[in-house]
Amino acid sequence: MNNPDAKPAGNQKEIKFQKALKSEADHRSGKARIKNKKASEESSYAVKIEKKIGELDDMKEEYRKKLDSETDYKKLCEILDAINAIDNDINHLMEEWMKFSN
Repeated sequence: MNNPDAKPAGNQKEIKFQKALKSEADHRSGKARIKNKKASEESSYAVKIEKKIGELDDMKEEYRKKLDSETDYKKLCEILDAINAIDNDINHLMEEWMKFSN
């Protein structure tokens, strides 16, 4: 009993081969989509970082404009140096205290 809708055996091998090719192509395109998505996310982070760097640069420029003169800048540096010196003293005292308490 021959089935008129049955395909010849040679065609079955070709169909399996074509399905395997399509499966491999689908797999590769899926990998490509994932890779493209990761690259897109990375570039998104890069854009965000660049934006933040720009904001920092703008802030620096704004503060520089707020300083009326070089004298004000020198005063500001003196104040920052004094704050750093106090911070260093506190850190030194804390280290000494930790040695003492142990």
